[in-house]
Amino acid sequence: MFDDDMHQPLPPPFGHGSGSLMGPDVETFVRYELEVALVTPPNTRGNVQATKTLILKRQREEQNPDPRLSYACSTQDVQSLYLLPGYQHRAPTLGEKLKAKVNSGKLPKAQYLFKVLLPTVGVLGQSLPLALGVSHDEHHSTTTDAPTVFFRKVSVKLESRTWVRCTSGSMWSSDDVIEQVTSDHRIGQQDFSRKDLQMIDRMDIGSMMGLALSTRGIVGAFFSEPLAPTFKTFNIIRSYILKVHVMTECGKQKRFKEFNSSQFLLLAADCVSSAVFPPTAEAFAEAVQNDTAGLPSYDAAIKSERPDDVRSGSR
Repeated sequence: MFDDDMHQPLPPPFGHGSGSLMGPDVETFVRYELEVALVTPPNTRGNVQATKTLILKRQREEQNPDPRLSYACSTQDVQSLYLLPGYQHRAPTLGEKLKAKVNSGKLPKAQYLFKVLLPTVGVLGQSLPLALGVSHDEHHSTTTDAPTVFFRKVSVKLESRTWVRCTSGSMWSSDDVIEQVTSDHRIGQQDFSRKDLQMIDRMDIGSMMGLALSTRGIVGAFFSEPLAPTFKTFNIIRSYILKVHVMTECGKQKRFKEFNSSQFLLLAADCVSSAVFPPTAEAFAEAVQNDTAGLPSYDAAIKSERPDDVRSGSR
């Protein structure tokens, strides 16, 4: 489950707190710090230390990775008086409603196939492709004409799953304990209820909603946190699932459906081919040598830091 290879690439900076009142109280992070210490000679004021947090950026290998679209579908059945041509633009009377309720088995039936194309690979900072569509199933419908299906609401989320391997903390057991926490990160949501948007065979919802995988924090239930690329170490696993919730309406009946990708690989925003690499050791040494003319010597720097009474040897 975890990756115990000690030669694997370093994981990206990462932080996660459960923030849950019901699940396990788990907090885990990956942080990099650079610590520099200047060791001074005896009879000085002591060593000088400084610590700086480093921003280590993970890089993906492919410039334009394949989104690897997966296809999913679901059958929706609707049986309603509103499927008849005469009731599409007018409300039935009370008598017609009572008659339809008594003879509900004779109401017209329409079946349509709801289709979705889900990406299984995404890149931080880039757009998220997503397509939805419907098609009429004439063989399982009593209506000859394709029913009008309205697109009402859609919500797109990333569910993050974090596994942490830690010590049990019990004096009776030395076995590791694996905790799992999940969080929903909203990518986008939109309400089309007032637009009467009719669904067609294929709709580019990703472009319509401007879906993108933000590199900044996305508000969750109790907290916000930046999205980290998918990674796996010896004690932390971070993975994602893409979730799409859709509400449609046909024959005055609303239908809710959820589509999930079994796995969603989230790649880093920076690419290896476009990265700016640090200078080589030779270039760095040459730059330092060319800049030493205006720098004080080590002895001069130490003397400038000593108190006058120490330099003179008096007390």
